[in-house]
Amino acid sequence: MNNKPPGVESCESCPTLPGFGFYIAEEIAEKPWCPIAAERLLELATTGYAPFHTIDGAGPYFRQDSIRSWIKNNLIEEFIGLALHVQMPLLLAPPDYGVPMAEVPLSIRSLAERLCRVPTSLPGVYFLCRDDDVVYVGQSTNVSARVPQHAKLTYDFKRFDRAMWMPVDRENLDAVEMRYIKLLMPQYNVMGTGRKTRVIDPELRAYCAKRQ
Repeated sequence: MNNKPPGVESCESCPTLPGFGFYIAEEIAEKPWCPIAAERLLELATTGYAPFHTIDGAGPYFRQDSIRSWIKNNLIEEFIGLALHVQMPLLLAPPDYGVPMAEVPLSIRSLAERLCRVPTSLPGVYFLCRDDDVVYVGQSTNVSARVPQHAKLTYDFKRFDRAMWMPVDRENLDAVEMRYIKLLMPQYNVMGTGRKTRVIDPELRAYCAKRQ
């Protein structure tokens, strides 16, 4: 069977043949599962892409099962996209200064309006970043005092080129930190550093252990 029979250009003059299981492009385009117009279907068929049939040289005709399968496999493409971070009302309103969008890793860019630059003496959850990755998520009641320790203390050393944080109520620090560790699975939270990674509750400890 030829992919593109000579002379097959349009089915405007073709009779409908539903009793034989064949349909013209206009009929297929009217099906609720068909996402393309009849003109586009004809174009794809007459250029040899979409499967079709001719009857005594007339056509193209289409079978529902074969054209539907071809459309699904060739024209429909899934884009998984990026997960939207859950908007958590427990976050405090951030200070007036923020982090430029270009400095925020893609994985937490939806939080850009809530993120602030270190230093601050307020409680919050902080993100240590390197290049375009979040490599560690931590929490502290005094972020400005805690973050520098990761660059100075041998047992707690982490490689990062910038840090940013978002204010969180003290009573919610554990919940927010755990949520973002689970969501982002940063390198140092999962693999640890010079000492065993601090895990704030059994659920997260088990979760991180499964990912190692």
